[in-house]
Amino acid sequence: MSVFEARNRVRWEPGESILPMRTVQKGSWIFGLFAVLFGLAWCLALGLSIVFGTTEEGLRPRTTILLVAMMTPGELFLLFGLYQWRARRRVLLERDCVRVTERGLRGSRSWTEPIANYSGVLQRVVRNRGGRGGSGTTRHEVLLVHDDPRREILLFASLGGVGAEALRERTWRSFAVLLDLPVLRENSTGIVAMQVDDLERPLVERVGGSPRTPVLDPEVQRILGRMLDCRQEPDGVVIRFRRAWTVWRPALGLFVSGGSSRSAAPFAGGILTRPVCGSSW
Repeated sequence: MSVFEARNRVRWEPGESILPMRTVQKGSWIFGLFAVLFGLAWCLALGLSIVFGTTEEGLRPRTTILLVAMMTPGELFLLFGLYQWRARRRVLLERDCVRVTERGLRGSRSWTEPIANYSGVLQRVVRNRGGRGGSGTTRHEVLLVHDDPRREILLFASLGGVGAEALRERTWRSFAVLLDLPVLRENSTGIVAMQVDDLERPLVERVGGSPRTPVLDPEVQRILGRMLDCRQEPDGVVIRFRRAWTVWRPALGLFVSGGSSRSAAPFAGGILTRPVCGSSW
């Protein structure tokens, strides 16, 4: 982990909490310089080979065509380097809309998108493990998410440092409040949206609301309580079977009672879809 203090690499003016706020995102001059030098060296070496080969041995069409084709990677590096030098994206964030002007090799274009069309503010951690023996890097991001990825806005970016996670979390919440949008969080099932105030509320209040009327027979509920272990975690309610040697007796009792009771009907058809442990799915 880096020892320097974490900071937002996206510089907003006049400040991150003052609307309207603007930023200019540019390409990397260093990467552009290396790409241009590498592309020039590649193309120059092959070009000189073509010239000297033609001078000494005469024109050989097959060899010349092959060398010209091999110049393609160098040309791509040249284009990439020129793009890094010319690329520029101006973002103006207002109370009700986003105004963006983009400039590249093919010219400039501008577009405007209402804030209401954005899904919310998402925080994301991108980890690059690196090669063998490398420590890798961790990039912290906060994004203004849109259905069209080309219209997403990078609000925060940091390559780690002291307090990076806390700064990302604070920026994530502050932008959601500033733009009056929900916060988005990624988990194993996808992206979950909620209001900033809901982050401070207990999970049961967020997803359950008022307790529902039990739909199972009391005897079935008692047996289920002995078979299942319910535990509340930040991402939801985790339900696990208890140890195998303690389950067979209540399971046998449930089977016997289910065969001679009407309580088996709701149990058989609703165990995976009905409320368990006082919460809702």
